Amino acid sequence: MAWAPTQLIRDFGVGAGQAGQGLGLAIFLFGGSGIIVGGIVADRLWRRGHLDANMRAGVLGAVGLLPACIFAPQMPDFYSSIAVYGACFFFASFPYGAAAAALQLMAPHDLRARLSAIYLLILNLIGIGLGPLLIAAISDSLLGGKAHIGTGMSIVGGVVVPLGGLILLFTLPAFRRLVQNPEDATA
Repeated sequence: MAWAPTQLIRDFGVGAGQAGQGLGLAIFLFGGSGIIVGGIVADRLWRRGHLDANMRAGVLGAVGLLPACIFAPQMPDFYSSIAVYGACFFFASFPYGAAAAALQLMAPHDLRARLSAIYLLILNLIGIGLGPLLIAAISDSLLGGKAHIGTGMSIVGGVVVPLGGLILLFTLPAFRRLVQNPEDATA
């Protein structure tokens, strides 16, 4: 999402203020609501007996995020792009509350703070550090320059979102085991 303002400015000729206002409104409306709805979904799955409910919320977030992150930078006009970016913010934030709860469920009491810190470190290094760099590299090196930043965003999102969702999906059995016995994490 770091490239979203630049993509809007380049593709639609809007000013930085208009791009920021549109994205800010989308984040305000859909980012917070995604966290809340993701938590509600995880709670409902938990009440239905799914020990991996928090991880499933992440998988569901990835399913919703995939089309949104591919299409948001490809929309034909500013307002439709902002609307689809809203869906990106919703589904990208969908697992945040559930992820924090998942870490607490699976970790032994004495490792919870360290595990949360490591999770946030990796999330920031990869998501905030590597993600924008990868988009720029693809745009500049493979697609022919900065006019193709939206296509670079779609390509990276189209690869990393399903990859992340699949990783979560494949970890469900191990997560269920750790929820049943968090002390196994130290073994």
